[in-house]
Amino acid sequence: MHKIQLVNSRSIPNDVLTDKWYTPLNLIWIANYIEANGITTQILDGVSSNFEEMLDKLDAPIVGVNFNYLSIENLDKLLKVAKNKGSFTVVGGQAATFLAKQLLQNNMDIDAVVIGDGEEAMLQLAIRANKGIPSFEGIPNLAYRNGDDIVFSTQKQMDLTKLPFPDRRVAGLEMDEYISKYYESNTDPAMDNVRVTNAYMKKGCLRRVADKGCSFCARIDRGLRSKTALQAYDEYSYLVKEFKIDYIYDDSDSWVDGPWMRSLANIYQQRGEVKAKLRVYADVRDITEDNVSIMKDLNVDTVLVGVESGDEHILRRNGKPMTKEMIVKAAKLLGHAGIKMCDAYVLGLIGETRTSVNATTSLAQQLSNYCEKRITYWNVMMPLPGSPVWREMMQISMLRDKYGDKYKFDVEEVQKDYVDCFCHLGSDGYEYLKNTSERLQADQNIPLRKYIR
Repeated sequence: MHKIQLVNSRSIPNDVLTDKWYTPLNLIWIANYIEANGITTQILDGVSSNFEEMLDKLDAPIVGVNFNYLSIENLDKLLKVAKNKGSFTVVGGQAATFLAKQLLQNNMDIDAVVIGDGEEAMLQLAIRANKGIPSFEGIPNLAYRNGDDIVFSTQKQMDLTKLPFPDRRVAGLEMDEYISKYYESNTDPAMDNVRVTNAYMKKGCLRRVADKGCSFCARIDRGLRSKTALQAYDEYSYLVKEFKIDYIYDDSDSWVDGPWMRSLANIYQQRGEVKAKLRVYADVRDITEDNVSIMKDLNVDTVLVGVESGDEHILRRNGKPMTKEMIVKAAKLLGHAGIKMCDAYVLGLIGETRTSVNATTSLAQQLSNYCEKRITYWNVMMPLPGSPVWREMMQISMLRDKYGDKYKFDVEEVQKDYVDCFCHLGSDGYEYLKNTSERLQADQNIPLRKYIR
């Protein structure tokens, strides 16, 4: 029997597509950390496997579950089964971090909640379980009950440069199963004859400091943590060598950083380039002539850019002070370098009007004149606990009374209430945004993708 099972409960509703080829890197990091200390683990992925079959496999003394807001119903089912089998249950991830109190107060099937990084918390829980020590005291990044009280332990961030190498064969994972799902479940236009996987070298965002940042951003991190350029090189090379990967999606939100990329480019020159193309994330403000030149040297094929809106006032109000001139310049720089773009927009930002929505759709069309696009993502604003806009919502007594003490809520109901209070779109505002998003996505002949940012 495995000492710990790590479960990805992101079993999204049937009407929403998801990328089943994405490996659960957050759980892979934790599993490698725990196994480096001699404790066996198993990863059960609710995205890539049958949910009911996954429930049957639950049997570990400790079950740790990652979830998001689109999988809360499945979270409750999973916890109930694990608890009935006698497991100690732990919930973690971005959603759990900001709803720890609500989770513990409203669901007695949860024994503890991880706040932020889960590596050390899960390791210490396993060590104490092996020794029969019932106390949680001194375990970092943990929330738990003590009688009628909810206790929050000291929070500590992992140094990403000290993490074990992320072996993709850890905890029973079968990489070929993930790779094979690329063509059957990919919601980005699939490429021919490629073996694709994902990677993650950085946590957080340079512009997410204190309470600053995008209105919709619910990242756990305040600031940026990064693996070294050498760690990135070694991991990319490992993926190419061990699994014959030739295209890597690196989802680090602040991947485009001049000094870090320059260090990586120097390693390419010294040790040989990684024979894989990259799709990376970038902020418009970081797409400079120098950075684009380095990206070309690193075989960057596509850049995902969060444009969000075509209205400069809306951008400023939502913590993204960019101008249309800056956005167009970034697209031109990418286009001149032959790098493709995935541009992403959020419809329904604070202050949104039908005029600003039209400005956004117009800008998206304009950008296609300057840069080849792989896909344009159209998302309707989803206020998430932990984001600046959620805090603004909780200042409204009606919304605070409705959502403040809960961890379970209907996503569309939250969106509708938010739009009614923060946008200027009329009584049918949410329906207008939803219909616009679906129409714009359909115009690309690409299935609608709903995802949590």
